[in-house]
Amino acid sequence: MQKRDVVGKGLRQTSSTVTVLNSVTTPLAFTVAADGTAAGTITSATTPIDASVEASQTLANGDIIDIDDASADATTGAYSLALASSAPLVSSYIAAPGSFAFAADATAGATYTLHATSGGVAKTAGPLTVTSGATVTTNFSF
Repeated sequence: MQKRDVVGKGLRQTSSTVTVLNSVTTPLAFTVAADGTAAGTITSATTPIDASVEASQTLANGDIIDIDDASADATTGAYSLALASSAPLVSSYIAAPGSFAFAADATAGATYTLHATSGGVAKTAGPLTVTSGATVTTNFSF
């Protein structure tokens, strides 16, 4: 699977507001980026294993964005996240009829931080750099 992380900054919304980002005549079109994988095993003293892992990136302006998350297998503790191996595309929100100007955030690059949680305890690993077709293995023990 190939994906591209895209971030719109400065967009304010509420549960009762719909914000139109574009129209069918001006679709947002993005190129895909090759994936890498962050994977590993979570071990704990309890069974079944009740744990999850989240991947985040820090943008050049300091904003932290959540990219993906996964639950660990309850029996083996295995987890796997497919993550883009290129920088996220970022644009500030521009109300219609303006247009977005997405650009790669080179500071964020293909660098991620992993956050694992189990039993109310959190652990962090990173920064980790993901490359196309490769797997970065990170194990967590609780």
